[in-house]
Amino acid sequence: MIMKSYKKIFSYIVFPTLAVGSGILITAFLLNFTSNLKLSWSEKNTASAEITTLKTEVVEVTPENKIGYFLKDIEKNPKLTTDSYLIGDIDTGEIIFDKNTDTAFPVASVSKLMTALVALETLEMNKEIKISGRAVNTYGTSGELYAGEKMKISTMLYPLILESSNDAAEAIAETQGRNEFLKAMNEKAEELGMKNTFYGDPSGLSARNVSTVSDLFKLTRYIHDNENQIFEISKKYKMEAERNVWFNNNKLIHQEDYIGGKSGYTDEARKTGIALWNVPITETPEGRNIAVIVLRSSDRFRDTMALVNYTKQNIFYGEKDKALSFVPIEKRLEPAFKNWADLAFVGDIMLDREVKKSVERYFNGDYNALFKNVVDDLTKADIVFGNLVGPISDQGMDSKNLYSFRMDPKALPSLAAAGFDALSVANNHINDWGKPAFDDTLRRLKEANIMPVGGGVDFKETEAPRIIEKNGVQIGFLGFSDVGPELLEASDNRSGILLASNPRFEEIIQNASNLVDVLVVSFNFGVEYEKVTDRQKELAHKAIDAGAKIVAGTRPHVIQDVEEYEDGLILYSLGNFIFDQAFSKETMQGVLAQVRVDKSGIKKHAEKIIKLNDFFQPQSPVELKQ
Repeated sequence: MIMKSYKKIFSYIVFPTLAVGSGILITAFLLNFTSNLKLSWSEKNTASAEITTLKTEVVEVTPENKIGYFLKDIEKNPKLTTDSYLIGDIDTGEIIFDKNTDTAFPVASVSKLMTALVALETLEMNKEIKISGRAVNTYGTSGELYAGEKMKISTMLYPLILESSNDAAEAIAETQGRNEFLKAMNEKAEELGMKNTFYGDPSGLSARNVSTVSDLFKLTRYIHDNENQIFEISKKYKMEAERNVWFNNNKLIHQEDYIGGKSGYTDEARKTGIALWNVPITETPEGRNIAVIVLRSSDRFRDTMALVNYTKQNIFYGEKDKALSFVPIEKRLEPAFKNWADLAFVGDIMLDREVKKSVERYFNGDYNALFKNVVDDLTKADIVFGNLVGPISDQGMDSKNLYSFRMDPKALPSLAAAGFDALSVANNHINDWGKPAFDDTLRRLKEANIMPVGGGVDFKETEAPRIIEKNGVQIGFLGFSDVGPELLEASDNRSGILLASNPRFEEIIQNASNLVDVLVVSFNFGVEYEKVTDRQKELAHKAIDAGAKIVAGTRPHVIQDVEEYEDGLILYSLGNFIFDQAFSKETMQGVLAQVRVDKSGIKKHAEKIIKLNDFFQPQSPVELKQ
């Protein structure tokens, strides 16, 4: 009887109690386990180029919190050239994906964001300061500031941010005392928890200015939340103040959903950038505010856009059970692996004389307006090349040629924003205002991150190809003039240009071709307004025979033949891209040549015609009828 009672107790009380208790323990363990799940994956490499595989850290999903970032396809990865990057949610502080988050690199002009922040928080913005000769003598000419000029600090933020003026950075720092200002910059970094950041100057010229993408994300969020006027300035097209007009030199301002940022470049830092975006990755129309930060990039624009497009295409923010219903705004993402480069070639660019008058009269001095119809076509290319007909400088003396050109330096940011990566300076007009203007042009182009082709500080630099690597393909550029000026020929200790009459002409090309996958040789040759000459054919064929893959010709001011010779492409004359020769239909048009290359050479090419309107604006390209 007693045994039966015990059995009943165990059957109806003890065993059920143990079962319930075990269930509770198991459930608690599973909940604890699932609440700590995070999505991540490692980096991969391909044989020919690094394919960056994203390490994604998704917000934790628990029964209490079902909102987070979700990855749609783990196999999709953008091709990047940057050594370090981060994408983060500005509002929540969540890091969506990143690489080398805490590795410090030089940051170049991205430093100016901290310069602007410290100025806003420590200086009197309405105070008018006198710009010193020391500040103006800082390397670089962006901003066009003058010694003795007086300007409010609030106004000086515009050349600092829009044109990345090093002079403005130094002038602002001197207001408080340069050393004290730098101390304040570093103290602010420490206050924000930027543990791996140091500022050695206010401009970013110093290689000692270092930070990490993680630290820069902290800075970005702080500015966005507390001094967002900095980013508001950074997305302006231009700013006018008394005698000054400053233009934004950041290509990203033309992109949809861009809401501000800052870019930089030095040889040590390579290309750097912080860019803010509002991306439509939710089910609601307002989207998410994200920051894209890249350090040590070979192609900042492409890397940034690849990361933004990847986010739009492959990331969803919202509830977990709705993640699969998300439809990307963009129909497709650029292929994860791209082993080719798209090149764009245009002809003569002359922004003086009637072109300059047109810009001043009809576009209020805004050179960006010249490119508005073609900027999308140009920026789609990996590399854009043209011929700069004359110096772009405010120095030198008029040589009193029949036609003497000297272009306003204020046009440089517009050339950079339009997508130009390289410009030939080896032409008959480059010495129109003498050697000081030529040397100043070389300096300004380099500062604007546009490679001067065919000219250099000495013969060694002049004959060395300008090399740009895109998607694992190395493209080199050489430039020769066949019409002088002989007085500006480069020598061992004198700056100048390459002449086609150089007895080492073929050797120079052969040496350059051995250094790259694809060599482009540009010529300023031929007879104005005429057909292709025997001399043009001779030089072009010799260049291809010596190792060039592409020959790009300028000077005749009219469109000439396109020839496929051996395994190369010859564009004898690309005509006028921007010029004021309105006396004929033929001189008011040029060619946009689009050439795709890989390591083996030319894959395909197409030519489109670009016509100029009465304001000397290039119009949208149309197919060229052969």
